[in-house]
Amino acid sequence: MDSRVIRTFGFRLQTLGVAGMICLMGLVPSLLLAQQTQTELQASLAMHEDEGLQQKDGAVADELKQSMELYLVDVSMEQALKEIAEKTDLKLMYHNALLSREKKVTLINPNITLYDALWQVLEGTGIRFGLSQNRQLVLLKMQESESNKQVQETVAGTVTDAETGEPLPAVNIAVKGTAIGTSTNEEGRYELDNVPSLQDTLLFSFIGYQSREVAIGGRGTIDVQMISQTVEGDDVVVTAFGMEREQKSLGYSTQEVGSSSLNTVKEVNVANSIQGRVAGVQVSRSSSGMGGSSSINIRGASSLTGNNQPLYVIDGVPMDNSNLDAASYAGGRDYGDGIGNINPEDIASMNVLKGPSASALYGSRGANGVVVITTKQGSTEGDRMEVSVSSNNTFDFLNVMPNYQNKWGSGYGGGYGMFGTKEVDGVEYPMFTNSMWDHWGGEMDGRMITYLALPEVGVVPYDPEPKDNVRELYRTGVTSHNNIAFSGGSGSTAYRLSLGDMRNRHIVPNSRMVRQNISLNINSAVYEDLTIDGRLNYINQKGVNRPELGMSRSGGNIMAATNELPRAVHLEWLEDWKRPDGTQRNHRQGFPNNPYWIMNEMLSEDDRRRIMGHLSITYQMTDWLSLRAKGGTDFYNDMRFERNAPGTYGDMEGSVVNNDWSVREDNFEALLMAEGDLSEDFSGSLTLGANQMKRNQEVRGFRGEQIIAEGVYDISNTQNVIPRNSIRRKRINSVFGLAQIGYKDVVYLDLTGRNDWSSTLSRGNRSFFYPSATTSLILTDLFDVNSDVLTFAKLRLSAASSGNDASPYLTNIGYSIDNSRFDGARFASAPNTIPVTELKNELTTSYEIGTDLRFFQNRLGLDFTYYTSSTTDQILPIEISHTSGYSRRYINAGEVANEGVELVVNIIPVQTSSVVWDFNINLSRNTSEVVELAEGLESLSLITQGNASIEARPGEPYGNIVGYEYVKNEEGRKILDENGQFQRSSEQAVLGNIQPDVLGGIDNTISYNNFRLGALVNFRFGGQVFSHSKYRQYTQGIGMQTIRRPEEMYMDGVIENPDGTFRENDQPVTPQTYYAFRGWSNVGEEFVIDSDYVSLRELSLGYQFGQSLLKNTPVKSARISLTARNVLYLYRTDEFELMGLAPEGTNNTSTASQGFESANMPTTRSIGININFTL
Repeated sequence: MDSRVIRTFGFRLQTLGVAGMICLMGLVPSLLLAQQTQTELQASLAMHEDEGLQQKDGAVADELKQSMELYLVDVSMEQALKEIAEKTDLKLMYHNALLSREKKVTLINPNITLYDALWQVLEGTGIRFGLSQNRQLVLLKMQESESNKQVQETVAGTVTDAETGEPLPAVNIAVKGTAIGTSTNEEGRYELDNVPSLQDTLLFSFIGYQSREVAIGGRGTIDVQMISQTVEGDDVVVTAFGMEREQKSLGYSTQEVGSSSLNTVKEVNVANSIQGRVAGVQVSRSSSGMGGSSSINIRGASSLTGNNQPLYVIDGVPMDNSNLDAASYAGGRDYGDGIGNINPEDIASMNVLKGPSASALYGSRGANGVVVITTKQGSTEGDRMEVSVSSNNTFDFLNVMPNYQNKWGSGYGGGYGMFGTKEVDGVEYPMFTNSMWDHWGGEMDGRMITYLALPEVGVVPYDPEPKDNVRELYRTGVTSHNNIAFSGGSGSTAYRLSLGDMRNRHIVPNSRMVRQNISLNINSAVYEDLTIDGRLNYINQKGVNRPELGMSRSGGNIMAATNELPRAVHLEWLEDWKRPDGTQRNHRQGFPNNPYWIMNEMLSEDDRRRIMGHLSITYQMTDWLSLRAKGGTDFYNDMRFERNAPGTYGDMEGSVVNNDWSVREDNFEALLMAEGDLSEDFSGSLTLGANQMKRNQEVRGFRGEQIIAEGVYDISNTQNVIPRNSIRRKRINSVFGLAQIGYKDVVYLDLTGRNDWSSTLSRGNRSFFYPSATTSLILTDLFDVNSDVLTFAKLRLSAASSGNDASPYLTNIGYSIDNSRFDGARFASAPNTIPVTELKNELTTSYEIGTDLRFFQNRLGLDFTYYTSSTTDQILPIEISHTSGYSRRYINAGEVANEGVELVVNIIPVQTSSVVWDFNINLSRNTSEVVELAEGLESLSLITQGNASIEARPGEPYGNIVGYEYVKNEEGRKILDENGQFQRSSEQAVLGNIQPDVLGGIDNTISYNNFRLGALVNFRFGGQVFSHSKYRQYTQGIGMQTIRRPEEMYMDGVIENPDGTFRENDQPVTPQTYYAFRGWSNVGEEFVIDSDYVSLRELSLGYQFGQSLLKNTPVKSARISLTARNVLYLYRTDEFELMGLAPEGTNNTSTASQGFESANMPTTRSIGININFTL
């Protein structure tokens, strides 16, 4: 919580965050104050006394001692005070009815102090004054309460934030109907020792929070929780280039996730914490689990082949979010993305700018939306250092695991004919052979058998392993986040130093990750008009043996290996994975690899060292004009090492891979900003800026094949070395402008324009311009609505264009030097893609309309948005004739349209003195349609594998799952052949689509005194995935759905008669044909599954220690929470439930990859404890 105490002469004002600062800076004028009663004002402030001048801060005392020349003759009090305020550059705050119109003031003095002037003007009126460090002059009339002469009672308690449980200092407490009041101290404690009656009512008020009325009811102790609120749209959000804007002035949709939501139930990758909290945002996490990447898609896919992820901006500086050498459905490791490097404890808020209108100032880089991250800052208030400590420890338990049938053994034909024979001690036994891939054999009935590949186990019963034996491969994971932060300041300089340590022991033995963050923020007013702001963040992230992904049988995916493990093979037989001769001990002489071999002989290490930061200098040229220059950098080295031991199936002679990635992105900008009142009714601002982005990426590496000396995994110890070197450079130069006009704080109009010059486009097309226009109308103010029902109403409209440029070097051609040689000379090869001579940017045009409605004093809020967008000039690869010497070329063609709605509902169903229930729900629906592709191009494959592909087809939704379907009649019944078997269609068809129909989340918080219970549910309805796991379970006979196996089975369908009529199927087939034939015949339709789910994503129960427990300790505040993440699926489709699979999790962050499920790592349920305290 960023709270600041502003010391004033005579009293103290407390603000919370930016909303409160706006009030104190005069942006919420005296009109708001005038709506308060005199009693409420009087109870809000402790007024000054004559002796107070010597007791207050020096800066405030000096302010009151400043001198001026006054020549006032018979003027009103209001005119006199305005004259004093103008001469001292102060702003007045007072009740409209406070000043007497009859009293006249005459004051002539060529050198009078502010203190003496105020006393002479206010003499005899009973009015007192207070002065804040924000130069706000507050006037208030003190009255003597008759109740002070009566018998008095004492009421005490603590006031806390209902969401975070943190104590709130300087909350105003008053006895209703009297002038009796007080405020809470720094620990949130208050005490009223002059309450007339214990049957009275207390009023609690605080800027940025909903006011509370609490009946005393005879109690001597009353603890109160206060709910943060938006005061009629006046809260402030951080938008483009770190500029702060009033929420009510924005003509587009944004949504903010606060620090509490990110840090109560922690994620290793902070991007996952957005899931279920922001409307219109789809979060897909990598199935690798350990520090894996996350894909965020805002309002659907707009680019067919380009990047659809948003831009991440930290304190106004873009960061690189690449997932280098990303895994795919075929295999690979996920080494994580950029956002996963960020320490959530350093984040104050994440603000999601959803459409091109919101992100227009970021040009081509913000075409997919922007996630604006604001980091925590220090404060100069209090002249002391604050120490914040956070410790979060969770245990990661296996959650969702595949279900295997445990009845039928390996082989084919339903019997034991695939077994060989082996004589042991003169007795001949059946022998498990290498050709027994699948589970279509006879029952595992306990007969004694031997194994060809495992002679050491001898003769053993042919019995199934326990159903959940695969769980023995894994362990309980442990994740710990520990952080300590030092913040404070003095004078004009504030600082915050944060040290974070995250350690993850993965569920896969021998796999772990460590991330350490050091973050330093400093801001300083060097001179009166010159401010310097800087941030430096160092990150060191190390991973050991990140799990492999993908469906390859010969790869290192443990799940893929165990999915093919015969159910009769005991895992303890494989624990000693290497024989004395160095060969692999396995149940079969061939792939898949022994899972213990994978964990111990197919290893990896990675070490990322990253520096991110910026330096900003702001010069306040006048009170309305400022100039800011800013430079930011993000650079890192990512060193990766992989090795396979000799004997690895698929890499029998072993290999070593070294890759060293170097990435650097620099951003430089200059902003000229003007802001002020144009007239009594009109306000305005103008920002002009320029930006340059330079990005360099290089990878240098070697792959060494054929290990020479056993156990030495070094490139120099390999027979064949293949070098790797690639350089990618990119530059974007930009100029931009933003103009805003406001009318009476009721109507706002924003106009922006940005021109980019991108180095990746053709020379004649490098320049492209993006305009936007937005407007916001505060309807309740415009029509002077004063209702107990409708508190606030706003209408917003926007239109904008933005776009994407291209990957580097599509316009150039070059040669690659090969490692192969002929007659001593190395080969060189040209790419198979024709360079584009007229490449231009993709262009997105969007329109948005929305409304923000709040009712019953903000107890009910509705935020609705409708948007539509169209992206044209898609950068598409198309196939060309190989006789040209090339296989494809890129062109600008095609269009993708997105249309959708978003709804956010905030409700406070219960609000009493001890119980507060805060209920939030968000819903969204987006449809992405491929309007057209290039002329003559009927489909564009986004991802292809043997059984299905994800495609874009003109006139159809984006992300069609395409494959072969069953042959059916007009009634939709499957037509079987004369043998009673399914038939596959001759042509591929659309089998499903990857887009969800509805995304949403429900966030509940219930606070009871010092306890806080939180629960987050997120859900998805609609959309499908192609399940390669189901394909394996059917073709290999390992899935629970294949356990029913009578001798004769009948496929569901009809057989066509010679006369063209149909009869019910009367031809039996074997169980093997009934199940496996669907996959072996490549009928993709069978394996497309609805991906609906409802997940209880987070649970937390926290307790905020009361100040009575901490008063004799150095601890200012303390909180302990029990937390759980990925608790359980409240609903998933029956097929996913039966297979024991999760309907979410991907191999990489591309949009199309969300449509494939293949041997994902088991999901985990994390349960832990979170401790936070402040010194």
